[in-house]
Amino acid sequence: MSTDRLNAVRQVLEEKLARRQVSMKAVSYGTIEDAAGSTVRQVTTLVAGINSEKAKDLNKFIKSLGLKGIQSQTQGEEVRVIAKKRDDLQAVIQACKEHDFEIPLQFGNFRD
Repeated sequence: MSTDRLNAVRQVLEEKLARRQVSMKAVSYGTIEDAAGSTVRQVTTLVAGINSEKAKDLNKFIKSLGLKGIQSQTQGEEVRVIAKKRDDLQAVIQACKEHDFEIPLQFGNFRD
């Protein structure tokens, strides 16, 4: 299996994930290794949740926005943002969408 074939397999995988609305930022590709015969192998993993390093970066970014009344904290594999005003929460969401954290971000369950 040549690298051309590996790229074709990767493209099929990405198409199937896109149909299931999985972000490509959640896919982590390993190194290409030689396998038996003329084939190659590559391990692909799906990243779920936020590791502690990315959570710290996200918290620093939110605090650097300088919005009053905004609190952010890490809870397991997610970051929770608390604010008194809905407009402040939406400003944080917009700023996070514009900044590239190299991980897929999901926003949900903010107050009405």
